[in-house]
Amino acid sequence: MISTSQGRSLTCRGVRSVPRRALCVAACALCRSVRSANISVVTYVRLACVMLPWGLSAWLGGGAWAQAIHPVPIAPPFSGGPVDVRSPPGDYSRIFVVQQKGDIQVVRGARVSTFLDLHALVKIGRVGDEQGLLAVAFAPDYHATGRFYVYYTAPSPPGQGGDVLTIAEYHASSPEHADPASGRVLLAVAHPDASDENGGGMVFGPDGYLYATLGVGSSTGDPSNDGQNLQTLR
Repeated sequence: MISTSQGRSLTCRGVRSVPRRALCVAACALCRSVRSANISVVTYVRLACVMLPWGLSAWLGGGAWAQAIHPVPIAPPFSGGPVDVRSPPGDYSRIFVVQQKGDIQVVRGARVSTFLDLHALVKIGRVGDEQGLLAVAFAPDYHATGRFYVYYTAPSPPGQGGDVLTIAEYHASSPEHADPASGRVLLAVAHPDASDENGGGMVFGPDGYLYATLGVGSSTGDPSNDGQNLQTLR
């Protein structure tokens, strides 16, 4: 409780909301400090700037404006191990779901269709491991060119273990389908030692370049220390 310059008393006892009560208690403490210690105006403003963002979030969090988050299903469950969800730049009507088993599904409203099927090219042991179709990235000029890129693990040559990390370019043949024959491999990195540690992230940067995380492709702990070697892509 604090007393105002008009002689009135303010108390937090009637504040039932926990966030609002916390804000009230903090405000009272600040006011008491200002009055008892004769804190300068500059210090008071600094304290207010620290308290204001927290106080507003606490106040709104306990008020009538606070809304609970309720997930809304927009498509049937995906059984192929969804690992990435993207949309082309500026496209708010479609969602593209990358499935680890080797396909990309496009969701538009309540309709789901196969955008690209790469089952024949992708190596995957089982859904949930570290192989498969891992990412998609749409070019900044996708709406003009239809170019997009996929990241997947391909089988190693006969007699070798592990897999081959592959980044390939494809083109869309329509808003709902890509042309599987348009594939062009841009990068292939052999991981003969193991089938895990395959990276899988891929995104266009603000500079227009495509960035990808490749992983070290070795067993736990990276015994070959490839992750710290700038002379290898592994």
